[in-house]
Amino acid sequence: MKIDGGNVTMTGGDILNNSATLGGGVFLRSGGKFSMSGGAIRYNRTVNGPYMVAPNDAGAGGGVCLVDGATFKMSGSAHIQGNTSDEIGGGVSVGNTEVSFGSNIFEMTGGTIEGNVSRATGGGVFVQAAYGSLESYAKITAGSIINNKMLGTGTTNFAFGGGGIYVNGYVSNNFSNGKLYLENVVVTDNNATGQGGGLASCPISDTRIYLTSGGAIYENTGESNRDDLYILSGLLGWGSHGGNPEYKISETMLGGQAYEWRHVADGREAELNELSGKLTGEGNTIHLYAGGSADAQTNALARVFITGNTSGTRGGGIGSNGTVIIGIPSETLDISVQKEWSEPEGASANRPERIEVELWHKVAGSEEERYMGFESIVPDADGNWNVTFEGLPKYDPDGNIYEYRVKERPVEGYESQVTGDQENGFTITNSIPREIEIPVEKVWVDDDNHGGSRPESITVKLFANGVDTDKRLVLNEDNNLSGAFANLPMNEAGEEILYTIEEISVEGYASEITGDATTGFTVTNTREVEKITIEGSKTWNDHDNQDGKRPETIRIRLLADGKEVAQKEVSGPEWSWKFEDLDQINAEGGKIVYTITEDVVEDYSTVVDGYDVTNNHTPGKTSVQVTKSWSDHNDQDGLRPESVTIRLMADGEATGQELTLTAKNHWTGTFEDLDVYKDGKKIIYSVEEVSVDGYESSITGEASTGFKVTNTRKPDIPVKPKKPWTRLPKTGVLSSYLNLYGGLLFVAGSALLGIRRKRENLKK
Repeated sequence: MKIDGGNVTMTGGDILNNSATLGGGVFLRSGGKFSMSGGAIRYNRTVNGPYMVAPNDAGAGGGVCLVDGATFKMSGSAHIQGNTSDEIGGGVSVGNTEVSFGSNIFEMTGGTIEGNVSRATGGGVFVQAAYGSLESYAKITAGSIINNKMLGTGTTNFAFGGGGIYVNGYVSNNFSNGKLYLENVVVTDNNATGQGGGLASCPISDTRIYLTSGGAIYENTGESNRDDLYILSGLLGWGSHGGNPEYKISETMLGGQAYEWRHVADGREAELNELSGKLTGEGNTIHLYAGGSADAQTNALARVFITGNTSGTRGGGIGSNGTVIIGIPSETLDISVQKEWSEPEGASANRPERIEVELWHKVAGSEEERYMGFESIVPDADGNWNVTFEGLPKYDPDGNIYEYRVKERPVEGYESQVTGDQENGFTITNSIPREIEIPVEKVWVDDDNHGGSRPESITVKLFANGVDTDKRLVLNEDNNLSGAFANLPMNEAGEEILYTIEEISVEGYASEITGDATTGFTVTNTREVEKITIEGSKTWNDHDNQDGKRPETIRIRLLADGKEVAQKEVSGPEWSWKFEDLDQINAEGGKIVYTITEDVVEDYSTVVDGYDVTNNHTPGKTSVQVTKSWSDHNDQDGLRPESVTIRLMADGEATGQELTLTAKNHWTGTFEDLDVYKDGKKIIYSVEEVSVDGYESSITGEASTGFKVTNTRKPDIPVKPKKPWTRLPKTGVLSSYLNLYGGLLFVAGSALLGIRRKRENLKK
């Protein structure tokens, strides 16, 4: 698609599989404007034209190319992917290899430029130099430039190829550098075959990295395993690209984490004054890697991501022959440091040739202090030791003011004191420290080594301001249990050192330290009486106190080596005991044997297992005998059953137990193995008989003596026949009736006689 002076907006869809010399997917020129917030420009290609001798007919912008005053704005979810260029700008080319008569501008506030390839410069994005007073720049404040490649096989110069982005420059009265503006950018995990896995700048470049809205360049690789930044100075052989590059490299990453820049060649930490200036000389370089890494604050602020890009030469993430500005310049300040020496006359010969001063900062009101870097101080021709930390950010990215302090790295044979402040400058005074000696003595409190547990020697450690000095003092009988830490500096950094000691623990002894560094320390070791705790519990094996015999309390006695030393009254519901703070060792140094006993518990037997006690009680048992008696004239009616069933009742409730009585067991049986008590109360047992037809049942006796169940035949009531009998009854039956009638007549006669006698008595 060609946009010649018009305006086009793309919010979706695909532009793919097209080919041209300029702008394989989209070509803008002569004031054309293209806004892309969605959709994709994919798999397009630019090829070199027939006039490459100049070379002014090179392929440019596999995805998009803009020349002669065109503007391309990319945002949202726009995607430029998988495009290729035979020469420059695999994804986007801001300008081409010819002069553009207009300002070309690429602004990216979102979207992704991914997986594009160029044979020469700018695998993802190429920015050309500008002509005259015109401009040519890319400004990227959000979005991703990832996994693009610069192969290094093109025709034009690709020494600083730029796998992700390349910015071109040009030394001429009629040209100015192309410019790349980046904000809140993370440049990481990029790779270059040569130097500068993160960023590589050639001799006419101008590189400026600021703290505010700046960047984090770290963990990139080049010809060395860690290779983040490379800047080269040179004129010979570079033609219009030769020069002495200027640079300003931030001490801190986006978010305030220190870079801790180090030289790739030897790992030496770079001084802060090496991070800005103008690189002069032929073939001189700044070649660094970041010793630090991004932190959570960096990740929270990051909006632009340049990662996974590769270059066949230099500049895996960014290659530059132009101007690269990362972040926004902010107000700065300078801090001066003056060095003074306070020493006896003639002692100056002991001074070092140089000293190193660290710079630290924190946000005003915060407790978190961060290291920024260091600078060296060497004496000038007049013997003055001075340095100035220049161009330091005055504010953090949120506008909070920074507070700075300086700290001298240790100088052997001297102590350091810092005075002053960041507004008026700091003064570091070095003086030869006074030395002190700290005596230490040992005292034993163990009844003259009673038990023989005292060691042959003890060791004392020395601490300075709470930090172990690794100095040790061994005290024993040979040195009369005393010694001293000697030749100790009295001060550090102008402050008196607080010395303390600590004894390496002695088994079986408690250590107490008294005194101070001025008067000396005394270490007193007291024999520790080892203490133990004895615990036990009670188990009742009595069917949950079925018989009600369990007492409310018991008494447990503790014996030490057979002698009672304590006792406890124990009750429920826990039924447990604990004897605490007991000596483990006796006066002779032997281990004390502890045992327990229990006072006798009536009706219970006792078993002691260690410190636990079990009390056993077997509930009482009884039996109930039942005897059957028949009152039925020896079963004259033949109605007696072959068996009867007797049921056992406990406290009036059926127990479910039954006896079957028959003639074979002589109509006698026994309920056996019966509990005497329930819930502590004696059980009242009774019996009842399953009814027997034709018999009346009566029960006498009690559980302790046995029950007697008597069954009496119930008489039949004769029924008057409707007509006289026509036949005599059986002999046995007739005899029964005659006996019955005779008995009734006898009773009636007796009654009448009694009435008559009573009347006679009344007459009298």
